[in-house]
Amino acid sequence: MTSRIYGPEGKKQATREKVLDATSKLVRRAGCDGVSVGAVMGSVGLTHGGFYAHFPTRDALVAESIDRAGLQSLEAVRRGVAKRIEGGAAPAEALVETYLSDAHLAGVETGCPVAALIGEAGRQAPEIRDATERRLCRFVELVGEHLPAGSSRNEARSIAATLIGSLQMARAISDPAQARATLATHRRMLLSRLESAALR
Repeated sequence: MTSRIYGPEGKKQATREKVLDATSKLVRRAGCDGVSVGAVMGSVGLTHGGFYAHFPTRDALVAESIDRAGLQSLEAVRRGVAKRIEGGAAPAEALVETYLSDAHLAGVETGCPVAALIGEAGRQAPEIRDATERRLCRFVELVGEHLPAGSSRNEARSIAATLIGSLQMARAISDPAQARATLATHRRMLLSRLESAALR
């Protein structure tokens, strides 16, 4: 039925999308080295042999999945920020509360790929490293968009680094309650920092 509706090329594209979506979740959960062609193809009900009809190499798949994960994560953050702004929060406050939320802490597979992968990016193939760097740069831009007018790019980088590091630290703690408490502490400290900067 699918092939009659979409044709061979449409079916191939749909399969490619399924593989990308599966990989974008796996790479955030297991890291770049945790992505194998067999595991990815098996997760969508396909064989290893069909992989190269869709991607030239494993590294190309991982790189593209990181870009996809970044776009998905940015959209999720934007939705969360918009909802908090509607509730009366300032843009910077809304960004911090969205990124350092308990939901983001728990949602590794659907969360920020930069926080999940930046620690290993330097050891990866150039195309994977470049994809991670692209997502990092885009995240810094997102942070800058939500800081008060006149904030420098260095300030955006600093806030971005604090957000990413805070999430990584909380995720490294095995006890869920302690992880949430740690995240809440970082959230309060960063909000206080932003408030102090706004008063200067």
